Amino acid sequence: MTPSDQLDNLVDRFYDDYFEFNPTLGREAGLAEYLGKAPDLGYENIMGFLKRLRFYGIEAERLGRGNRLSLQDQADLRQLDVRVGYELFEIQQLKWWANDPLAYGRHLDLSHYLKRSYASLTTRARHTLSHLKRIPHLLEQQRFNLGPVQPRINLTTTMEAFQGYRDFYARHVKYAFRNVRDARLQQDLQEAVTEATKGFDKSISYMKEKLLPSATGSFAIGRFNFIDMLRLGEMVDMELDVLLRIGETDLERNRDRFEAVAADYMPGESPRDAMLTIARNHPTSESLIEKTGDILEDMREFIVENDIVTIPSENRIRVEETPGFMRWAFAICDTPGPFEKKATESFFYVTNVNPQWSEKEKEEWLTKFDYATLEAVSIHEAYPGHFVHFLHTLRAPSKVSKLSGAYSFWEGWAHYAEEMMVEEGWREEDPEFRLAQLSEALIRNCRYVCAIQMHTQGMTVEEATEFFTKNAYMERTPARKEAERGTYDPGYLNYTLGKLMILKLRDDWKRQEGNAYSPKRFHDTLLSFGAPPIPLVRKLMLKEDDGVIV
Repeated sequence: MTPSDQLDNLVDRFYDDYFEFNPTLGREAGLAEYLGKAPDLGYENIMGFLKRLRFYGIEAERLGRGNRLSLQDQADLRQLDVRVGYELFEIQQLKWWANDPLAYGRHLDLSHYLKRSYASLTTRARHTLSHLKRIPHLLEQQRFNLGPVQPRINLTTTMEAFQGYRDFYARHVKYAFRNVRDARLQQDLQEAVTEATKGFDKSISYMKEKLLPSATGSFAIGRFNFIDMLRLGEMVDMELDVLLRIGETDLERNRDRFEAVAADYMPGESPRDAMLTIARNHPTSESLIEKTGDILEDMREFIVENDIVTIPSENRIRVEETPGFMRWAFAICDTPGPFEKKATESFFYVTNVNPQWSEKEKEEWLTKFDYATLEAVSIHEAYPGHFVHFLHTLRAPSKVSKLSGAYSFWEGWAHYAEEMMVEEGWREEDPEFRLAQLSEALIRNCRYVCAIQMHTQGMTVEEATEFFTKNAYMERTPARKEAERGTYDPGYLNYTLGKLMILKLRDDWKRQEGNAYSPKRFHDTLLSFGAPPIPLVRKLMLKEDDGVIV
C-alpha cells in the first residue's frame, strides 16, 4: 500500500474502534450503525481501549517517518495523532471515568431519536427502546467506577443533571411516541423507562448518601494537567503565566471599550444601567421566533452582499422554539452529523417563555432576548458562526477533517465572528449592539482568566463569581453559573483563546498575501480545513510560520 493508503486504513480502523467504544459520538457524526447503542464503560473495556489507543499512536508515529505524505495527509495524520493523544490524556491523567461523574451524562441523551426524523416514528421508537435498555447498566458502571472522593460541585451538578434526565424520560419519551400503533412496543418503552428511572434514583441516592458526605471543595485539575490539556487538545504549548497575561490584556481592552461605549450611550450612568436599559428592548413571546428568523435572514443577506464568507448552501437554518426536553438551553445551533444522509436539517432553537409562568417571570426571561443580544447570539450560533462553519465542514477534504475538531477552533471561530461582523460594518454605529457584543466578549474573557486561575492558582467558585460580576457586569446568579461551569469545563477558556489565535493568523496571512488578501478569501481558506487545532492550520496556510500563535 502507498503511504496515503496506509493512512486511510489507519483512519478507518481507528474510527471504527473509537465509535464502537463510544457509539454516542458515532451517532452524533450521523452514522446510522450506532443508533440505539450506548457505550460499555466497564473498567475492563476502558482499559482495553486505552491499550489499543497506544498502538494507534505507535502506528501514527511510524507512518509519519520519512515525510512521504502530501500536505493534507500530513495534516490528517497530525490531527489523528492529536485525537489519540488527547484520549490517552483523558483516560490516563484526568481519569474521567473515576473522577468526573458528569462525564457519563452525554450518553444518557435520547433527544436525537425524538427531534430528528431520520426514520419512521416506529423505527425511532425501537432505537429509543434499545438505548433505554442499556441505561441501567451504564449507570451501574458509573457507580462502580467513581472514586470515593469527588469534588462537591461536580456531584451536585451531576445530581441536578441526572434528575433532569430522569424527568425527561418519565415525561417525554412515551409522549413523543404516543402515535406508534405497536402496543407491545409501547409497553416495552414504558417498562424500559421505568427501569431507567430506577437506575437514576439509585445513582442519585448513591452520590447523595455515599459520595457527598466525603466530597471535597477541591475541583482543580492542576497546573500540569491544564498545560497538557492545551498542549494535547489544542496544540498550544505556552507558559501559563504568559497565557494568563494575554487573557488579562484582552479583558482590559474589551472592558475599556465597553465602558467607553456605555458612557457615550448613557452619560453619567453605570455600564450595568446601560445593559438594563438595553434589556427592555425585546420581542414579545408571540413574535420571538419570527423576529429571530428575520434577524438571521438579514445577517445572511449582509454576509453575501459584503463578501464576508462563502455560505455553501441555499438551505437555511430553521428557527424553532426549543423542545420541552431541551429547555436548559437559552439558544442553540443544532446541526446534523457530517455523515447524516436523511435528517439533514439544522435548527436554531430559541427558548421561549413558559406559558405557566407569571407575567413578571415572562418579562424577566424575555429581557435575555433583547434585540442587541439576540443579534450577537445569532452571529455566534448561525451566521456566520457555527452553522456556516458546519456547512464548510461538510466540504472538508477528508474523513479526519470532517470528524475531528478542536474546542478552540469551533468556539473560537464563532466568537471571532461576533467581533469580525462589527469590523465588517454590521451595526457598527449602533451602541446597543456594540454593548451586547462587548458584553459577550467580556464573559468569554472572564472564562479565560478564571479557568486558568481556578485550575492552577487556587481561585474558588466564590472568587470566580465575584470576578464575573465585577468584570463582565453580570448579576450574581448568572455569574455563579458561569463560575460553576468552570469547575467541570476548564477548557472554556478556548472561546477567547481560539478567537485570539484566529486574529493572529489573520494578521500573519494578510502580510503574506499582500494585495491578494480579502476577508472572504481568508475566511473561506480557514474554514476549508474543518476545525483542526489552529496551530496546525497555521502550517497549512502560512509559507513561513514563526510559531507565535497569539
